[in-house]
Amino acid sequence: MDSYLYDLYYSSNPDDIVDFYTNFNTAHDIISWLKKMPKEKEREIIEIEGDKDIVVTMSTINAQSKHAKEAVELYKGQQIIFVQNADKLPQKYFNISKSYNMGLIQALKYKPKYVILSNDDMIKVDDFSKLKKQIEKIDSKYDTLFTDTLYTPPYNVSHSMPMDISSMTGFYKLYNRMKGGYSAKTQAIMDKFDLSVICNSNTERKMLHAMLFRKIISFYNIGNFAIFGPKFLKSKGREIFDELCFNGYDDIDVSLALNKRNNYSMVDFKINALQGTSFGMSPTRWLRALASHIYFDYKWKKGMKAPS
Repeated sequence: MDSYLYDLYYSSNPDDIVDFYTNFNTAHDIISWLKKMPKEKEREIIEIEGDKDIVVTMSTINAQSKHAKEAVELYKGQQIIFVQNADKLPQKYFNISKSYNMGLIQALKYKPKYVILSNDDMIKVDDFSKLKKQIEKIDSKYDTLFTDTLYTPPYNVSHSMPMDISSMTGFYKLYNRMKGGYSAKTQAIMDKFDLSVICNSNTERKMLHAMLFRKIISFYNIGNFAIFGPKFLKSKGREIFDELCFNGYDDIDVSLALNKRNNYSMVDFKINALQGTSFGMSPTRWLRALASHIYFDYKWKKGMKAPS
């Protein structure tokens, strides 16, 4: 049965992934399945020697790829840790939270002032030296440093972004149903598991936003570029990112923990990114991510405590 479910979940046919959710009745059933996910292929840690005051860690499918080499140039001079999973994604059982955790734990061994968690497809806007000069003057007491955001099409900024956790209005649900296709199928899955909250951008048009969502809490999302203080990383133990947030809502989960602690500072630094270079932007990505949304919603209802 589990093999059959894995085949549905990792299918390239989005209808198979929709069928995957018909095999579960409750959020707890989904969580139990996520817990039993087999271990994927072993990852390799590849390091580039450099200054250890700021250590940069990145998950990559190929440390010799064009994007990875460009990232090395972007952060040139710093200790860089690649956590390499040399296989095309979505590889069965691959969990990016595990790669994040491996890289961050490795980075702490160097006792850095700050640790940068970065995608390997970042696009240079400001020179890294601009950020380094500011970090040299900032106390290491902060849990995180948020950056300026800049949107320059076709690139994407999805870090240090103001986000909301919201409830979904009846209009939002009706809108999805009327759109049909995978929007309607996604809404049907959310209805089945009685999802109560969703993470959404709060930069949308105010009138439309008010029709779709009811804000519960606002926060800054770390997204695809985060600057962590070592005290926060150590306080989280070895599982900084919740590995049951399976390639979705993992950054939201950590961002809410940061929001609760409310110990951050801002830096004047801009950096962009490509979008979807690892997991793609097709319906299959977002349908798979619903499992993590269901888990996150369950945690939210339980006061953000992970299930035992």
